[in-house]
Amino acid sequence: MPFLDEGRPGDDPRLRIDLPALAAFLRRRAWIIALAMVACIGIGGLYAFTAQPKFAAVAGLIIDDPQTDAGRLGTGTTPSAESMIAIETQMQIIRSQDVALAVVDALDLVEDPLFIPDRPDVVTGFVGRLRATVRNSLDAAFAPEPPTLVVEDGAPTSGTGDAAGAAGTALTPRERAAVSIRQDLQVYRLGSSRAVDVRYEGNHPQMAAAIANAVSEAYVRNRLEARFDAAENAADWLRDRIAELQGRFSDTARQVQRFRAENEIVDTGEGRGLINEQALGEVNQRLVAASSQAAEAQARVARIERALESDEIALDAVDSSESPIIAELRARWIELADEEAERAARLSEDSPALAAVRRDLARTEDAIRDELRRLASRLRTEADVARAREENLQDEMARLIARSNETEEAGVRVQQLESEADVLQAAFESYLRRYTDVIQQQSAPFLTARMISPALVPTAPTSPRKAIILVLSAILGGGLGLALAILVESFDRAVRLPRHLEDAGVESLGVVPLVSRDKAFSRRSADGLGYAIAAPGTPFSNGLRRVKAQISRSLPPGGKGAVIGVASLSPGEGASTVAGNLGRLFALGGQTTLLVDANLHTRTLSHAEGDTPVRRLSALGSEDLIERLRDPTENDPSGTPSGADLLGSQRMRAFLEEARERNEVTILDLPALETVPDANAVAPLVDSFVVVTQWGSTSRPALQEMAESLRRHGATIAGGVLNKARLRAMRAHGHRPTDEGYSRRRSRAAA
Repeated sequence: MPFLDEGRPGDDPRLRIDLPALAAFLRRRAWIIALAMVACIGIGGLYAFTAQPKFAAVAGLIIDDPQTDAGRLGTGTTPSAESMIAIETQMQIIRSQDVALAVVDALDLVEDPLFIPDRPDVVTGFVGRLRATVRNSLDAAFAPEPPTLVVEDGAPTSGTGDAAGAAGTALTPRERAAVSIRQDLQVYRLGSSRAVDVRYEGNHPQMAAAIANAVSEAYVRNRLEARFDAAENAADWLRDRIAELQGRFSDTARQVQRFRAENEIVDTGEGRGLINEQALGEVNQRLVAASSQAAEAQARVARIERALESDEIALDAVDSSESPIIAELRARWIELADEEAERAARLSEDSPALAAVRRDLARTEDAIRDELRRLASRLRTEADVARAREENLQDEMARLIARSNETEEAGVRVQQLESEADVLQAAFESYLRRYTDVIQQQSAPFLTARMISPALVPTAPTSPRKAIILVLSAILGGGLGLALAILVESFDRAVRLPRHLEDAGVESLGVVPLVSRDKAFSRRSADGLGYAIAAPGTPFSNGLRRVKAQISRSLPPGGKGAVIGVASLSPGEGASTVAGNLGRLFALGGQTTLLVDANLHTRTLSHAEGDTPVRRLSALGSEDLIERLRDPTENDPSGTPSGADLLGSQRMRAFLEEARERNEVTILDLPALETVPDANAVAPLVDSFVVVTQWGSTSRPALQEMAESLRRHGATIAGGVLNKARLRAMRAHGHRPTDEGYSRRRSRAAA
């Protein structure tokens, strides 16, 4: 960019804006910016004064969320993210096609003339037609299949199926009216509250207010119907689920009872467990009692048997309660024993009384033993019975234990079935409660949205805002013009400043301004090539004198004269004019000068030169040069060598050596570098080259390429001359010659 300064080596590498260059750029391209601004302001003004006025009406709604409010009453929390998402969802419902269709039906907008625009504005109509054309072109180019034909009102139209297009030809008038409402409808939330504004822009104020209110009412009605439909659908679904759960619960309950009956699982109730468990406890108690009785009977039998086996009578072998006879015999035996002891103490051993007592005692003991034997026999029978009872109870116990194990295994399945039945019963009761709640909501639905402020009829149009449109158009035009100016500046590669020469690798020798033909061919310069001498002090003369001074400093010191080649890139850039005037200035400065017309094609100097009025200036025309360079032994005129062959020949070298000996300065007017290779051929023979460029015409890349070509051919480039410069335009580029003011006064004085 021309106004970006990359800085010098060692400075901050970041780009900096050169403010003077920026100001010069703006002055230079102001016409582009002004033209763009005028065009944009004109388009904006055309739209502002021809567009259909729009009137905006706003209705206020509040969206309630009872569930969120109830959950937030005890906590005091702020609205949750779910609540905000729910409100955004409701805003989309307000913008939906269903609500728009309800408004169309409620207000009969298809037949209402106030709803139809009075006239399409010029800009909107043009943009709409352009957009439709582009869309149709893209559809035709990229559509995977041809659009279907939809017949409306007896005319076939192309249907794309895009319901969002306002101009969709496949839509009915009712649907197009709904789409039009959606395009002009805006819904936005007020802060973080649950209040929303419904804004509609229409062509008429009454219609705008009516549609805004109708949209709000249609949304409230839509929300109520949606809740009613949702409750009805939920009731139907719950009813089906309840019937299903009821059937499954009944099947599971019957399966539990059937399984209990098949596996003889009977619960006694009152927390006492199953009947087989109770029977097992009772048998266990009876078994313990039977075992105790059998053991006791066996012990009594053993005690009696030990008494019978003993030689002495065991009076305590049997309890008196067990056998009253033994009790009486034991008392009789004790009485006889006491009597025997008494008689034995008093009587002799052979006393009949003692013997009689002893016989009674023996008979009593025998009776006791007999009684014990009978008792033992009876007790053995009782012990056998007790053991048999014990064995029966043990068998019964084993059978009950086996049955209990089977019952426990079946009980696991029963518990699973009962758990499933409990789950089904709980689900059934839960769905039944929800069904009851839904039925209550369906019978008495509550509003979750209501209108808080109806839309009023607007008194002034909201669009188009003419002042804002004009200001924005001016800003847009300025931005567009600036972009175009930057684009034009970026593509401008012509040489316009001395630094452009330096950018191309050629040192700037000076700037020569453009001179009109009336001045150049005035009576003071009949041939036009002596204007620098005829009009001293002018910018043209000062520029060439500055060029002469720069060339003089670049010439090598020594006794020989210097050969200077003057050439331009393209014909007509003023190389001959610069060469002719430089020759006169060198001669005027006291240096013998030879001006050679080395342009063997156009021969500008040869045709323009007459008698030279300047001392120490001699001229050699192109015809004379050709005669001097042509080989005298070559007599065939058709075989004349080309200009490059002549200028690069040894005769040219000899000619220039002779010119150096006779003249202090020899100036060669060479042909254009881009047309013929003559300059490249003579490049090694010339001491320094002066490249003439034309302001605003010579290309910088071409100049750089030609300079490199000359250097490759051995030329030493003294620098370049910016010829035909427009000083006023250069001032717009930020360049100001130092002697411009003085030169301007001299020019007016000379005129």
